[in-house]
Amino acid sequence: MKSIVRLLPLLLVLIQARAVPVASALAQGPVVRAVLFYSPTCSHCHEVLNDHLPPIFDRYGGRPSLTFDPSVPRDEVAFYLVSNGQLEILLIDASRPVGQELYQSSTRSYRVPTNRQGVPRLIIEQTVLVGSFEIPNILPEVIDRGLAGDGIDWPEIDGLSEAV
Repeated sequence: MKSIVRLLPLLLVLIQARAVPVASALAQGPVVRAVLFYSPTCSHCHEVLNDHLPPIFDRYGGRPSLTFDPSVPRDEVAFYLVSNGQLEILLIDASRPVGQELYQSSTRSYRVPTNRQGVPRLIIEQTVLVGSFEIPNILPEVIDRGLAGDGIDWPEIDGLSEAV
């Protein structure tokens, strides 16, 4: 519970929280989707969540909403969907057992080398971005490509659809 209490103020800075089931927002046109693994105790994760994602959401569709499954006890929530209808990022708490399993699965699925294993880790298309430098500097380019085309679907991570 303590980790979620520390993280919630950060997420609330990013968006206005609403306790509703995780679902994709209806959008007009292409939608870009990504997965972001984070840890509530990681300073680089806090930087990405607080400093870098808000302007990215503003640039691509405006202020997002936060959704999560209210049937899961608050101290066990591992998944948060941040969406404005054009950009959707599934936040996965890698400090939770199910989050750690998916983090390891993404490591295997994308063959992430040992020197690039850490959080924050954002996966979009076949691209793995790690850290508070790569995510804000490379993510907009990938979003631009996705929005210019047919959008970008969720990354293929073994176990993701079953866990969510």
